Amino acid sequence: GSHLRIEDCSFYENSAHTAGAILAYSGRQGEDAPHSITIEGSVFQGNTGTYAVGGVYLMPSSYARESEMVVSVTDSVFESNDCPVSGNAGALYIASYVDNHPEARPVEVLIDAVEFVINTGGNGGGLVIAGDEISAVVRDARFEGNYVGDEGGALDFRGGDGSQVSVQD
Repeated sequence: GSHLRIEDCSFYENSAHTAGAILAYSGRQGEDAPHSITIEGSVFQGNTGTYAVGGVYLMPSSYARESEMVVSVTDSVFESNDCPVSGNAGALYIASYVDNHPEARPVEVLIDAVEFVINTGGNGGGLVIAGDEISAVVRDARFEGNYVGDEGGALDFRGGDGSQVSVQD
Protein backbone atom coordinates (compact mmCIF):
# COMPACT_ATOMS: atom_id res chain seq x y z
CA GLY A 1 0.00 0.00 0.00
CA SER A 2 0.93 3.67 -0.05
CA HIS A 3 2.45 5.38 2.97
CA LEU A 4 2.69 9.07 3.89
CA ARG A 5 4.79 10.02 6.92
CA ILE A 6 5.09 13.58 8.23
CA GLU A 7 7.45 13.90 11.17
CA ASP A 8 8.71 16.94 13.10
CA CYS A 9 7.36 19.41 10.53
CA SER A 10 5.76 22.84 10.90
CA PHE A 11 2.95 24.22 8.74
CA TYR A 12 2.35 27.94 9.40
CA GLU A 13 -0.16 30.31 7.76
CA ASN A 14 -0.88 28.32 4.60
CA SER A 15 -4.12 28.77 2.66
CA ALA A 16 -6.03 26.75 0.08
CA HIS A 17 -9.56 26.19 -1.15
CA THR A 18 -9.47 22.64 0.31
CA ALA A 19 -7.19 21.98 3.30
CA GLY A 20 -4.96 24.89 4.22
CA ALA A 21 -1.99 22.71 5.23
CA ILE A 22 -2.39 19.13 3.88
CA LEU A 23 -4.87 17.29 1.66
CA ALA A 24 -4.04 13.57 1.44
CA TYR A 25 -5.82 10.76 -0.37
CA SER A 26 -4.46 7.32 0.54
CA GLY A 27 -4.35 4.36 -1.81
CA ARG A 28 -3.81 3.61 -5.46
CA GLN A 29 -5.91 1.91 -8.09
CA GLY A 30 -5.87 -1.88 -7.90
CA GLU A 31 -4.23 -2.08 -4.47
CA ASP A 32 -5.87 -4.01 -1.67
CA ALA A 33 -3.06 -3.58 0.89
CA PRO A 34 -3.59 -1.17 3.81
CA HIS A 35 -2.56 2.44 3.27
CA SER A 36 -1.13 4.55 6.07
CA ILE A 37 -0.89 8.22 6.92
CA THR A 38 1.29 9.10 9.91
CA ILE A 39 1.71 12.57 11.42
CA GLU A 40 4.09 12.76 14.37
CA GLY A 41 5.59 15.65 16.35
CA SER A 42 4.29 18.31 13.96
CA VAL A 43 2.70 21.75 14.32
CA PHE A 44 -0.18 23.16 12.24
CA GLN A 45 -0.79 26.81 13.05
CA GLY A 46 -2.74 29.61 11.38
CA ASN A 47 -3.74 27.62 8.28
CA THR A 48 -6.96 28.42 6.38
CA GLY A 49 -9.22 26.36 4.14
CA THR A 50 -11.55 28.73 2.33
CA TYR A 51 -13.96 25.89 1.45
CA ALA A 52 -12.97 22.76 3.37
CA VAL A 53 -10.76 22.21 6.43
CA GLY A 54 -8.35 24.76 7.80
CA GLY A 55 -5.57 22.34 8.71
CA VAL A 56 -5.44 18.71 7.50
CA TYR A 57 -7.96 16.69 5.45
CA LEU A 58 -7.36 12.91 5.20
CA MET A 59 -9.46 10.46 3.17
CA PRO A 60 -9.12 7.29 1.11
CA SER A 61 -8.64 7.52 -2.62
CA SER A 62 -11.72 6.76 -4.71
CA TYR A 63 -9.57 4.14 -6.47
CA ALA A 64 -8.66 2.19 -3.30
CA ARG A 65 -11.92 0.23 -3.37
CA GLU A 66 -11.30 -2.49 -0.78
CA SER A 67 -8.21 -1.39 1.13
CA GLU A 68 -8.09 -0.07 4.68
CA MET A 69 -6.71 3.37 5.56
CA VAL A 70 -4.71 3.57 8.80
CA VAL A 71 -4.25 7.07 10.28
CA SER A 72 -2.00 7.91 13.23
CA VAL A 73 -1.62 11.47 14.54
CA THR A 74 0.62 11.70 17.62
CA ASP A 75 2.43 14.34 19.68
CA SER A 76 1.23 17.18 17.44
CA VAL A 77 -0.41 20.60 17.81
CA PHE A 78 -3.26 22.15 15.80
CA GLU A 79 -3.63 25.81 16.74
CA SER A 80 -5.56 28.73 15.24
CA ASN A 81 -6.57 26.94 12.03
CA ASP A 82 -9.78 28.11 10.36
CA CYS A 83 -12.44 27.00 7.90
CA PRO A 84 -15.52 29.25 7.89
CA VAL A 85 -17.75 26.94 5.83
CA SER A 86 -20.52 24.96 7.54
CA GLY A 87 -19.86 21.23 7.73
CA ASN A 88 -16.08 21.50 7.70
CA ALA A 89 -13.40 21.29 10.39
CA GLY A 90 -11.08 23.98 11.60
CA ALA A 91 -8.12 21.69 12.39
CA LEU A 92 -8.38 18.02 11.31
CA TYR A 93 -10.96 16.11 9.23
CA ILE A 94 -10.72 12.33 8.74
CA ALA A 95 -13.26 10.64 6.44
CA SER A 96 -13.92 7.10 5.24
CA TYR A 97 -15.27 8.30 1.90
CA VAL A 98 -14.54 10.70 -0.92
CA ASP A 99 -17.34 13.18 -1.68
CA ASN A 100 -17.98 12.07 -5.26
CA HIS A 101 -17.65 8.34 -4.31
CA PRO A 102 -19.81 7.81 -1.21
CA GLU A 103 -18.74 4.16 -0.77
CA ALA A 104 -16.94 3.96 2.59
CA ARG A 105 -13.54 2.31 3.04
CA PRO A 106 -12.50 0.87 6.43
CA VAL A 107 -10.50 3.43 8.43
CA GLU A 108 -8.52 2.89 11.61
CA VAL A 109 -7.59 6.08 13.50
CA LEU A 110 -5.32 6.82 16.47
CA ILE A 111 -5.13 10.38 17.82
CA ASP A 112 -2.66 10.37 20.75
CA ALA A 113 -1.22 13.29 22.73
CA VAL A 114 -2.53 15.90 20.28
CA GLU A 115 -3.56 19.47 21.17
CA PHE A 116 -6.45 21.22 19.42
CA VAL A 117 -6.37 24.87 20.53
CA ILE A 118 -8.37 27.89 19.28
CA ASN A 119 -9.40 26.37 15.94
CA THR A 120 -12.58 27.57 14.20
CA GLY A 121 -14.82 25.80 11.74
CA GLY A 122 -18.36 25.40 10.51
CA ASN A 123 -18.56 22.08 12.40
CA GLY A 124 -15.91 20.37 14.49
CA GLY A 125 -13.60 23.21 15.42
CA GLY A 126 -10.93 20.77 16.55
CA LEU A 127 -11.60 17.37 15.00
CA VAL A 128 -14.18 15.81 12.64
CA ILE A 129 -14.35 12.03 12.17
CA ALA A 130 -16.92 11.12 9.51
CA GLY A 131 -18.27 8.09 7.69
CA ASP A 132 -18.99 4.39 7.92
CA GLU A 133 -16.56 1.68 9.05
CA ILE A 134 -14.36 3.95 11.18
CA SER A 135 -12.70 2.69 14.34
CA ALA A 136 -11.08 5.58 16.20
CA VAL A 137 -9.27 6.07 19.50
CA VAL A 138 -8.69 9.60 20.79
CA ARG A 139 -6.31 9.39 23.74
CA ASP A 140 -4.66 12.02 25.93
CA ALA A 141 -5.89 14.86 23.69
CA ARG A 142 -6.40 18.48 24.71
CA PHE A 143 -9.29 20.46 23.22
CA GLU A 144 -9.31 24.11 24.30
CA GLY A 145 -10.94 27.25 22.96
CA ASN A 146 -12.20 25.72 19.69
CA TYR A 147 -15.25 27.39 18.14
CA VAL A 148 -17.78 26.47 15.48
CA GLY A 149 -20.85 28.11 13.97
CA ASP A 150 -22.88 24.89 14.06
CA GLU A 151 -22.03 21.65 15.92
CA GLY A 152 -19.11 20.03 17.75
CA GLY A 153 -16.85 22.78 19.07
CA ALA A 154 -14.14 20.29 20.07
CA LEU A 155 -15.05 16.99 18.37
CA ASP A 156 -17.71 16.23 15.76
CA PHE A 157 -18.25 12.49 15.25
CA ARG A 158 -20.42 11.73 12.23
CA GLY A 159 -20.25 7.96 12.44
CA GLY A 160 -22.35 5.67 10.33
CA ASP A 161 -22.68 1.91 10.02
CA GLY A 162 -19.91 0.04 11.82
CA SER A 163 -18.26 3.18 13.24
CA GLN A 164 -17.07 3.75 16.77
CA VAL A 165 -14.96 6.30 18.61
CA SER A 166 -13.38 5.89 22.03
CA VAL A 167 -12.21 9.04 23.85
CA GLN A 168 -9.77 8.27 26.67
CA ASP A 169 -7.71 10.19 29.18
